[in-house]
Amino acid sequence: MPNNSTNIKKQNNSKRAIYVWICGILFSVLFTLLIWILGPNLNHFTSIFLPFQGGFDYYWKLPARNFQTMFIVWSFYLTNQFLVWGLIYWAQKNLKEQKISPSYNLTKYNIMIIAVMVIFIFLHLIQTHIWFDGLAQDTPIISSMGSVIIMLSMILILQNPFSGLFLGKKAGKPYTERVVSFFRRNHMYIFAWALVYTFWFHPMATDPQLLSGFFYMFLLFTQMSLAYTKVHLDQR
Repeated sequence: MPNNSTNIKKQNNSKRAIYVWICGILFSVLFTLLIWILGPNLNHFTSIFLPFQGGFDYYWKLPARNFQTMFIVWSFYLTNQFLVWGLIYWAQKNLKEQKISPSYNLTKYNIMIIAVMVIFIFLHLIQTHIWFDGLAQDTPIISSMGSVIIMLSMILILQNPFSGLFLGKKAGKPYTERVVSFFRRNHMYIFAWALVYTFWFHPMATDPQLLSGFFYMFLLFTQMSLAYTKVHLDQR
């Protein structure tokens, strides 16, 4: 009997990453719906937007910069960013030393980063409804676009050994061995910057572009939070 209960416990533990992945998808759907439901409460902000000027103009920001608002937003962003970077550094140092192989179980890194991201997702929603502006008030839209372009370019490099770089054609061996190994060791820091920065760049308003963007962002946070598990590595 004790052996059976132990085996059942091990089987349940081995599926925790899958459960978190499913919960992450549900959270992404439900929180995006929450942003949409609360959207009318932002009308007193959105009604005073300046007309869109075209080009690289950013529409979803208030006409005038407020120092207190931006101090709070930057404080939230930087705290979120350095906490994530700190957890990545901790995981690379400790999990590598412990030689933990990827499994469907959860590591301390997974638990801690999930808690951090859930807290800051709610903080961003609250911040939007009190002060509205995101980092877009202080930084150009090209910085957010550029961070995503860098991340996507790195993904192409990392996927080269599996699916090729262009129309299924793989880059040469020296490229694969040197460049891919470098980005594989360091991609988490750059991806974390691209995701967290873009997350705080935009306010949680209800325009379709923002809603779809936040939904996708929550899915990417789920992927980031499941590093060091087989779910994170699954190519399917």
